[in-house]
Amino acid sequence: MKKKSYFLYLLLAFGLSNCIGVDVIQELEPAQDMSRLEISGLTSGELFTNQTVQLTAAFLDMLGNAASANLSWNSSNPVVATIDGNGTLTTLGLGQTTITAIANQTVRDSVQITVIANPNASLSIQATKSALIPGDTTQFIGIFRDSNGQIQNNVSITWTSSNSAVLSINQNGVATALIAGSAEVTASAQGTNSNPFMVVVQAEPTTAASRSGTFQGLNGYRAEGTATLREVLGSNNLSLEFASNFRTSNGPGLFVYLSNSATSVNGGVELVALKSTSGTQTYEIPNNVSLNSYNFVVIFCRPFRVSFGAAELK
Repeated sequence: MKKKSYFLYLLLAFGLSNCIGVDVIQELEPAQDMSRLEISGLTSGELFTNQTVQLTAAFLDMLGNAASANLSWNSSNPVVATIDGNGTLTTLGLGQTTITAIANQTVRDSVQITVIANPNASLSIQATKSALIPGDTTQFIGIFRDSNGQIQNNVSITWTSSNSAVLSINQNGVATALIAGSAEVTASAQGTNSNPFMVVVQAEPTTAASRSGTFQGLNGYRAEGTATLREVLGSNNLSLEFASNFRTSNGPGLFVYLSNSATSVNGGVELVALKSTSGTQTYEIPNNVSLNSYNFVVIFCRPFRVSFGAAELK
């Protein structure tokens, strides 16, 4: 009887042990955010320089429904293209950039664009002078037109001289003649090149060009001696020189004029008051006067509007 009870006890204990288990609770993973952002507005990944394109970005929630979001934009290479907070894209230079839209500071979408030269754009250049002597400068300007023929003023232009030993040019378009020879100046902007502009640098003359004349008295007044109008070597300036044999009558308000008439100064240019009624003297000439602008040097009495004498330049 005891053996039978012991056996039943063991059987019961074994059965109970099989009923004891460990409950395992599996943690659920958080739902994945399936919201997304889609950029639109580009019909091609290639754009021309100086273009403006309006981009938009649509934010879709986890169910794929359009929803509002706080958007921001950026360009990875603002030298090539910029984009403002409203999605307005402006192309500036050649190259590639990645445009990225960000919604709620987390969800983003990107597009890559390549900016290429506009084949219909044009660039022409002009200069104030094409013939120089060493030391002279000339100002170049570039005129850039877009594909619609409209002049674009805010365009960066790069200037190049084909022979920098003869002619140098800075990025403001100022060219400086260095030695005798020739050079071609070209400009480029937004992948568009200008036609070359030829500049000839002539050897500096060893003698200055000049015109001289002898004073003759007028209206009963005395005037004699030699007047010489000459170019100043190494510059674009002129000077007027009276020789040591110069003499004229004394009088009030005597002035020196350059004129195209011996008896009138109308249409001429007044220099300064006569420095002396005799002897050597030199007068500077305004920059807008050339060697052949006027044919007479006149000693003129301003108070009485009368010429004391004149020298015809030949």
